[in-house]
Amino acid sequence: MTSPASSHAVAAHPKNAAPLPLHDFREWHICALARNERSPMFKGFKEFIAQGNVLELAVAVIIGGAFAPIVEAVTNVIMGIIGALVGKPNFDSVLAFSINGSDPIQPGTIITAAVNFLLVAAAVYFCIVAPMNKLNARLKQEEEEAAEPTDVELLAEIRDLLKQR
Repeated sequence: MTSPASSHAVAAHPKNAAPLPLHDFREWHICALARNERSPMFKGFKEFIAQGNVLELAVAVIIGGAFAPIVEAVTNVIMGIIGALVGKPNFDSVLAFSINGSDPIQPGTIITAAVNFLLVAAAVYFCIVAPMNKLNARLKQEEEEAAEPTDVELLAEIRDLLKQR
């Protein structure tokens, strides 16, 4: 809306009826959003971001990106071994055919992708999941062993109970 006294745009401040120049209203509105005034959506977003799940997901994505070259190297080594055994480093040209002289159709690319997936899954399992499971089992076993009282402690408790009688 425009003020009759001037030709610049003004907006009514929500807390009082005095008009503000439009640029001041924008500044007030941005500050109000930052203070979470009249903006429960930003408050909810702030709480969502502060939860551990989002941060854990971000860390997982970053670590996954950093781990990708290792998995790719392992895959290349295994594919090289498979290529030496089969005679080709990939299966792209396996079962290739063409229809009426067209470009070759290569269903072997699906086989290559499936083998790559299985190699990546195996690398992740054997390099990360299995060692972590073994480590967790060992830590759990150590905690259980630490929680059990020794024979000397049990005998001392029995002695103390007999003394109390």
